[in-house]
Formats: sequence, C-alpha cells, structure tokens
Amino acid sequence: MKQNILARPHIRAKDLFFSTKKNYPVNCFFFNSGSNALIYGLKILEIQKGSSILVPAYICKSIIKALSQNGINVIFQDVKMDLSFDLDLLRSNIIENDIKGVLIVNYFGFSLNTKEVSRLCKNLNIFCIEDNCHSYLSNNCLYEEEIATDISIFSLRKSLPIKDGGVLRVNSKHIKKNTNHEIILNHRSIIYDIPFLLSKTAEYIISKLGIFNLYSDLITKIKDKFYKDIGNVNKEGTFNIKPIKPSYLLNKYLKNYSYEDEIKKKVIKNFNYLTSKLKPSLLKPLFKNCYEGTVPQYAILFDYDATLCSYLRRERVGASRWPDNELPDIVQNNKEAFPNSNFLNESLVMIPIHKDITKKHLDTILDIIEN
Repeated sequence: MKQNILARPHIRAKDLFFSTKKNYPVNCFFFNSGSNALIYGLKILEIQKGSSILVPAYICKSIIKALSQNGINVIFQDVKMDLSFDLDLLRSNIIENDIKGVLIVNYFGFSLNTKEVSRLCKNLNIFCIEDNCHSYLSNNCLYEEEIATDISIFSLRKSLPIKDGGVLRVNSKHIKKNTNHEIILNHRSIIYDIPFLLSKTAEYIISKLGIFNLYSDLITKIKDKFYKDIGNVNKEGTFNIKPIKPSYLLNKYLKNYSYEDEIKKKVIKNFNYLTSKLKPSLLKPLFKNCYEGTVPQYAILFDYDATLCSYLRRERVGASRWPDNELPDIVQNNKEAFPNSNFLNESLVMIPIHKDITKKHLDTILDIIEN
C-alpha cells in the first residue's frame, strides 16, 4: 500500500527524553493558541475595547474571531503580491481609521517589510504587533534578546508535534515593574500529552502502513467538523485569558538546541531541493530563494487552475491551502477591495518540507506534479 506523506512532523520516542539545556525566552508567556497569546498581549498593551486594529486581509478567521469577541474593531488592508504591506496605503489607513495597532504577519517563515512597518508605527505613535505563528525558527525571532515590535505572537504547533504552543513575547518597555505578570517556571505533566501522543502515534502507524488515505475528502471533512465543534476555540470571549504552563513536549522541544538545529538544516535543505528541481514550465514558486535567516514553513507554489492541492491530497500527500476556507468572510465576499488576498488564497498550494520529509518523499511529490 502507498504510504501517506504527512503534513506535519511526527513524535519520536527519544523526544520524550531530551535533556533540557536552555532557558525560556525573556518576557515570554505560554497559551493554548496564538490567538489567546494575541488577546493577552493586547491586555498588556492596554488596548481598550472599541479600539481599531489593522490587519492584513490575507489572514485566518481565528485571529479575527478572537479580536472581535474581545471588542476590537478590525480594519483590513489588502497585501501586495509578495505578501507585504503597501506602506503609503498603510499610513493613510492608520490615519483615516484612528488605528491603535497594526498586525503584520511574517508568512510561512519569510520576513517581509516588518522593519519598515514597525518604523512607521513608531513614527505614528501606535503599536506594532508581529505575527510569527508561521515563523518561530526564522531569524531566531523567538529567542532574540529584545523584540523589535511591541509584542510578538507564535503558534509553535504549526512547526512542532505538540498540542499547545501559543507564545507571547513582550517588549521589555511594556513590562511594568509594579505589575505582577504570571511567570511560567515549569511545565505541565506528561499526562496532559497522553491523548495527543496516542493520536500522533496512530497517525504515524496509519501513514506508514498505508491503511487509508489520511488526506481524502472524507477524512478531511471529519477533521474539519471536529475542529469546528470542539477545536481550539476561545469560549471565554473576554480579556480574562491568562498564561498557562507549557506542555511537557513543548518544554522538551524548546529547551533543546540540537533538535531545533536539526529542523532548520533539514527544512532548508528540503526547500532548496524541491524548488530547484521544479520545472519552470510547470509550476512557479512564490519564493524561490531561502533568504539568510529564513526557515520556511512550506515550499509554496502557484497553482493557477486550483487543482494541484486536491490532486496531491488524493495521492496521499499532506499538501494544503492557507487560509483556504478560513479566509474571513468579509474578504472573500469583497474581491474588488481585496483582490490580491483572494487571488493568493485561491492560487497558492503549500507543500510539506518538515524535518521528517525525506528526499524520497520529495521525489515522489515531484513525480506526481510532473505526471
């Protein structure tokens, strides 16, 4: 039977016994999700309900839902075709809409014009919020001594085989000496991870034995319904979110240099191999080069006729679109105002290149694309 090529890395038995050698980053708080990290960050910045935050239109609903549930007015701005912000339009939107903060996303591990946006926000005396949910290994952004923006959020489960992984880093200027912020000194028990460990083990066995296609339409619908009904949804709808202890697995991964170095080297190698082997006449990558400091989350290809992703998944490859059906309704229903975000959502396909992807996997994916 044909094996599945998994969308995300699996857990190895030895991962449970990593020695922990690193400390957590400075001014770092843990949460179940990146959305919860964002809401807690707004609380630290003292952004009030009714305030307006500008976000890129190319974004997932979970962030927008979290902001809206917590009384934040969301203003969208379309991205350019390279996923960056038009700075002149951004300045105009900030002034016209009385924006209190700008959320900039470093998509898929690639840092775009974050420095320019941060500088503009500083000049206009508003907050700059950096979304590194796709990018925790790029530019050492989780571990740098001081972040350049006001807050930075992460969703580490997009890169690591963990259940939690929401992280907030706060610029030290916003950590008030007289404020008793919750500091996390240890992790949760491994018991918390047992259901997740069992599910990941079952996924791995199924993928290796080829029992069935993990990425068939039926399985995808079942997964989507599960996450919609009982997934990571902030049910509080208030600013009462508080930090939690990181999971046992997250603690092990974050405190191990060799594991992260292994990820970086393997992912960059996979990205370079796949993009270099692609025939230009067939598909064009969104980013052909892996810039210094960048650790891509995926190899991202233009799929203009919108058939490649579904075809790869029928062939048991964990390809995906982002945010796909999770693009905010107001963006999907207003293509004239947000043409680029809609085009990118409909035309990009993400190919897995994580640390467990082998050269054989990549050659299989290339054969499927070419044939």
